[in-house]
Amino acid sequence: VEGQSDIVISEEALLGISAFGGLVGVEGQGIRIRAERLDAFAVNDLIHELRNAGAEALAVDEIRITASSVAVPGTSAIEIDGVPLGPTIEITAIGSPDGLQAAIERPGGILNLYEQSIDARFTVSQVDRLIVPATERDLTPAAARPVE
Repeated sequence: VEGQSDIVISEEALLGISAFGGLVGVEGQGIRIRAERLDAFAVNDLIHELRNAGAEALAVDEIRITASSVAVPGTSAIEIDGVPLGPTIEITAIGSPDGLQAAIERPGGILNLYEQSIDARFTVSQVDRLIVPATERDLTPAAARPVE
């Protein structure tokens, strides 16, 4: 039936959009980065570098990174979306494991920069099955609304 196939396509499209936006958890291959001694600027730079390298979904210590997520210096720790991070963080990035790892580990790349400039430490591993959770944030825009 033609009407039903349109509904199925719409449901599939909605699921894809929900996954991309962080509204639902996702799974796939990618990399896991264990990082020590990072500041908020380094966390944000690493997130941007992974996005630029093709990461399809990201989490820092199980906090889903969305378009509005940003690491900030908190009162006693770095915070993302109001959640404090520990001294050692784990970044999960779903995407091409080889591509993601090559982008961040290239000579003169972001890991090398932060190892030298702020004495950060990193352990990167490729993983066949990662799970990135859904965001717990309310993503309803405060000012924007759909165009009709």
